[in-house]
Amino acid sequence: MIRRPGKKTLITESGKKITWDINNKTDNNKYNPIMKKDAKTGKVYFTNKDETIRYKRGMRTDNTTEMNEVTNAHDLESVRHHPMEKLYADYANSMKALANRARMEKIKTGNLEYNRTAAKIYAKEVSSLEAKLNEAKKNKPKERLATRLAAAEIKRKQEADPALKGEDLRKVSQRAITKYREEVGSIKRSARSIKIEDKEWEAIQAGAISDNRLKIILDNSDPDILRQRAMPKAGKSPTNTQIARMKALANSNFTIKEIAEKMNLSSSTVSKYLKGVN
Repeated sequence: MIRRPGKKTLITESGKKITWDINNKTDNNKYNPIMKKDAKTGKVYFTNKDETIRYKRGMRTDNTTEMNEVTNAHDLESVRHHPMEKLYADYANSMKALANRARMEKIKTGNLEYNRTAAKIYAKEVSSLEAKLNEAKKNKPKERLATRLAAAEIKRKQEADPALKGEDLRKVSQRAITKYREEVGSIKRSARSIKIEDKEWEAIQAGAISDNRLKIILDNSDPDILRQRAMPKAGKSPTNTQIARMKALANSNFTIKEIAEKMNLSSSTVSKYLKGVN
């Protein structure tokens, strides 16, 4: 779209430019683009009100750098792997991780404008997300009860054995929450989290979900999947160098979460490759 003071210009699929006065209600009614969806192919397109014009969906291009094209700055080190290069790479990775966390927060702010037309086009996806959210909500009272019961049992065991700390305490806590989840019929977070599918994510990006509803859905969604969708090139497999570094960090007693943050990857990806799946 081309902008001029008081004017709007759009390009049609045939390459023709259409310019009109945005203050003219008649012109706005005639030329303003409306989102449509092909019933057979599912493809989204834009047309004017009476569908006599189909607008081109343009793509923006940006200048890029080598750093933007890799997920791990260590991949850009020279063959000598100088200590200073490693230091800079660690710093660059931490900055990329910080940027990705900022992107995640931006998504959660719900600043996508709600689009009623998009809500109609993606009615099926909106309905699916609502159904998933309702299922996630049903489990919350059970999980709260399981947590309270587990906390009470852990407290009793700590009082009976003040030396219970560290790894032993972690194991006791895990057994307790597992036990009470089974008793009350609750399920763990990873199993109850909303898993957003590609078309549902497309619906969110198109503004088919209201801000308030979107925040609730994201709060109940799988954080790893959200991170993968927010990160550039999230679906790209780690390189051999990255896999080797994962293993080195794991051998140095870094947790999966810490490795994921250091390497700008999701926890599920790190876990997958540490188990030898490639």
